[in-house]
Amino acid sequence: MAKPNPPFVNKIMSKLIPHGPITVRSMFGGYGIYYERVMFASIYEGALYFRIDEVNRSDFLKYKSRPFIYEGMKKAITLPYMSLPNEILNDPDELPGWIHSAYQAALRKSGKKRRRLGHKPP
Repeated sequence: MAKPNPPFVNKIMSKLIPHGPITVRSMFGGYGIYYERVMFASIYEGALYFRIDEVNRSDFLKYKSRPFIYEGMKKAITLPYMSLPNEILNDPDELPGWIHSAYQAALRKSGKKRRRLGHKPP
């Protein structure tokens, strides 16, 4: 039986789930957040990070978002994620666009094409 998510994860998911079939899974000391089985966000050490690439990076930089730096045993690795600004997380009108942008960045990296499942993707 899976252990329940901590309150912070539940709070984040309560804001994301209304915007599509979004799921969360525990992984490597944090949580991966998925849309249609594509990981577009991560929760690690109490922070929410969205996937970035050359297309959406500037949106995050405007808010002075922090990069996701994973401190490994031998070295630190900067991952292609940046912290989601709190004002975006708390704005139900803006949040869907940022979910879409992070999802598209994840698709571009993976080379996957969006599947049509009968619902509107982010």
